[in-house]
Amino acid sequence: MPTRDPDVDAFLALLAAQRAPSTVEAYRRDLAVFSTALGKPLVDATVADLERVVAQLRADALAGTTIARRLAAARGLYKHLQLIGRRADNPAAGAARQRHA
Repeated sequence: MPTRDPDVDAFLALLAAQRAPSTVEAYRRDLAVFSTALGKPLVDATVADLERVVAQLRADALAGTTIARRLAAARGLYKHLQLIGRRADNPAAGAARQRHA
């Protein structure tokens, strides 16, 4: 299990006020996949880091919808981090643009 990440916890707390508990839990699991794969705080991830994780998810033959949902969770987190001034960019936006059949 990944180490608790205060940035992720704050994002999920905010999300909990807007979304169903099942959505928040799905985002928690999806962000944990990225956190575990990266081995570093998500706030420090680069586009290349996220592309590497997405490539691994594809290599693991995950459904496109699952990968898209995981990227949506990451995009939401990075948008939140941008809004609060923790990130200047959204590395998940770059990774999400790459489409593979």
